[in-house]
Amino acid sequence: MKQLISIFSLVLILVSCKGKTNSNENQNVDNSTENQSEMDKNLSKYVSVRLTSDMSNLSENQRKMLPILINAADKMNALFWYEAYGNSEDLLNSIEDEATKKYVKINYGPWDRL
Repeated sequence: MKQLISIFSLVLILVSCKGKTNSNENQNVDNSTENQSEMDKNLSKYVSVRLTSDMSNLSENQRKMLPILINAADKMNALFWYEAYGNSEDLLNSIEDEATKKYVKINYGPWDRL
C-alpha cells in the first residue's frame, strides 16, 4: 500500500510539473510591462481591499470596544514595524520616491515579504 501511494505521489508530481512556454500571451504581458518601472511592477502584486462588517448584531458594550481594539491594533502595528526594521520614520523620511515609500510601508521595511 505504501508503494502504491509513493508511486501515485511521484506520478502526480511529474504530471503537475509544467515547462516554460513561449506563447504569444506571455510575450504580450512582457511587452506591456516594459514601460513600467521596477517598483510599479512590485506594487502591482498588491491589491487594496476595503474590509466591511455588519455591526448590527453587536451590543452597545461591544461597539464601545471597537475604538479600543483599533487603538491596540495601531500600537501593535508600531511594535511590528520596530521589530521588523527599527525606526520606521528614519527609513520613510530617507525615501523620496512615492512608489518606493508605498512599497516599504506595505512590507514594513525595505524587504519584499512575499
